[in-house]
Amino acid sequence: MGTAIIGIVLILGIVNGIYTAVDHTFPNEFSKDQISQNLTQYSEKMQTTNITGLKSNETSIAYKLVNITVNHAMKTTFDFVTVIFFIGFLISLFIRPLKEKNVKKKITD
Repeated sequence: MGTAIIGIVLILGIVNGIYTAVDHTFPNEFSKDQISQNLTQYSEKMQTTNITGLKSNETSIAYKLVNITVNHAMKTTFDFVTVIFFIGFLISLFIRPLKEKNVKKKITD
């Protein structure tokens, strides 16, 4: 469950970041539908492309946008998980152990 939630937060951060980055970099050039379609095609190509071949495009705007967006989404996800763990830690400080009288009484009943 925890991995699924972390994955969802990361994916939402990446998709939202891509929309925002493309909108700021190329204002009014692409609609959200076009971005979605291109993002789907990109993810399909990533599954069949040799990753080392992508290194030659490190200077392209698209490569930089995706790289910055993924890095930002990972940082946001890490911050989210850190806050959740901290809240869990604080809650655990207030959990009290059961008293022995109640435990013995329940066992004998």
